[in-house]
Amino acid sequence: MNYTERKAKNQVFFYITSGSGFMTPLISVLIILGAVSTAVNMVAAMVKRICNGIEKRLLKKGN
Repeated sequence: MNYTERKAKNQVFFYITSGSGFMTPLISVLIILGAVSTAVNMVAAMVKRICNGIEKRLLKKGN
């Protein structure tokens, strides 16, 4: 059977689309979760950096 035949093309296309209906929302959710996780880590790092800076200033003023 030659893969350039119309029947073979439609059959392969059917298999690809049936799996993508499940995978597309799953991939979208994983991308969103990754973005949220990255944002939370960035905020936590900035808070830690700011708190350390404030603490150092307070310790310098106390001496």
